[in-house]
Amino acid sequence: CLYWANHLQATKFDPELAVHVKDILGNERILFWFEILGLLGVLGNSVHALSGVARWTQVSQSDLEALARDGVKFIHSFSTAISASTPHIYISALPFVPENAIPYRDLIVKLPCTAKIVEGHDKDWPAAQGSFWGHTSGVTSVAFSPDGRRIVSGSYDGTVRVWDADGGVEIGSPLQGHILPWWHKDCVRLT
Repeated sequence: CLYWANHLQATKFDPELAVHVKDILGNERILFWFEILGLLGVLGNSVHALSGVARWTQVSQSDLEALARDGVKFIHSFSTAISASTPHIYISALPFVPENAIPYRDLIVKLPCTAKIVEGHDKDWPAAQGSFWGHTSGVTSVAFSPDGRRIVSGSYDGTVRVWDADGGVEIGSPLQGHILPWWHKDCVRLT
């Protein structure tokens, strides 16, 4: 439940295995998985897992990559509500998934009792998918690692924080001790 995507990424891409993964991500079982992770308090792990699935896929499996990416967008958009109460997956998340998103098209048919948005339903995911929370004051600088997997942010609160770019999860504790309430991206080298 927690580590299947790690095992998947450790394997060479296999089209037959991709069919099984697509079967899980393309039906209501993905919602059941989100439920379990929500109840365990580790819903954020799904972002890492699904991002890993997207990286594991090949060009020929772009539909599997699209499923994984839509799953990430689902969690980015609705994790706050789902983390507060797991039934929000069905009550207030699934009905608001954009109409053109794969989860909506595939799952709304299988879950006919889900509320429907009659007018004003978004067609596509919004461009901004989430915010990183942690600084207690304004952010002054942001830098990406060379591979794009980490983000570093400095703030007026006197901290520097390192984030996982895929999941938006803070890595480690905030770095403290810089004297000035700002830092410049050219003063930091990320490796």
